[in-house]
Amino acid sequence: MLLSGKRRRGAPRGLVRFAAGVSGVAALLAGVSAGSASAQTVYGPNGLFVHPTAYIQPRGTFNFNFSFLQVDPANGTSINNWIPMSVSYGINEKFHAGLTSLVRRQRGRTENSYGAFFRGQLADGSRDGTQVAVNLSFMGGDIKQGAAQIVASRVIAPSARRGPIVGHAGVQMVGRGDLPGEDTETAVGAFLGVEVPLAPSLRLVAEGATKLSFDKRPASSVGVMYAFPNSNVDIGLGYVNAGRSRTNEFFFGIGFPLGEGRKKKDDTGATPPTRGVGFPIGEGGE
Repeated sequence: MLLSGKRRRGAPRGLVRFAAGVSGVAALLAGVSAGSASAQTVYGPNGLFVHPTAYIQPRGTFNFNFSFLQVDPANGTSINNWIPMSVSYGINEKFHAGLTSLVRRQRGRTENSYGAFFRGQLADGSRDGTQVAVNLSFMGGDIKQGAAQIVASRVIAPSARRGPIVGHAGVQMVGRGDLPGEDTETAVGAFLGVEVPLAPSLRLVAEGATKLSFDKRPASSVGVMYAFPNSNVDIGLGYVNAGRSRTNEFFFGIGFPLGEGRKKKDDTGATPPTRGVGFPIGEGGE
């Protein structure tokens, strides 16, 4: 269920105001949580196909992600091809940040967009096993979008044989500045995700979200991700809709680290995934 939606007309800097607003909210939340829970960071890698998780990229590591996604715009044109790429860096055990780009091919034209994302962890799971993080992402150019998310991730069922079942839940505020006839529209919603191990290196990933007012459909995905044990490379195949498509369409992604860092184990003794193949825009997940 959509929690709220609002249109703003006429102010050319509406998306800038939105970005400043969500940054202020995230800073306030981080300040409130700092005294009551130990912190950490997240976004970029360590995501689902569309939405972020609350896991942190290891300190001192670089990560590269490449994705290919098809989008059905439902406007009488052919299916568009979207090619997002991102590079992220683990600043320390509390924060990571990155840069992202998007090439969008539609109607014989190529459009480009660029942006950045940031993740800061509010709780590292040391108290009850639940990790909580704030995620911020911004995109400009052909796609004009900003998002702020708060997400919680925890192991639902540990398993020494195949790996833990992990659940994710979050709320988000998303603003778009590329709508016809509008300066900026903002909407608030929620999302859920789950990762189920099928084998030691293979996991099923599924997620769903409430429909945002400007999206064609609720964001959702189902697919598999495989982590190559000896090469630190992740690949993913899925049936994905980031919200802008009439139907779920084919998705392929690959992610790999460009540097190594310390990998922090959670309270179950399992090491959370440190790479991802997700979509770095859409609703802000990766």
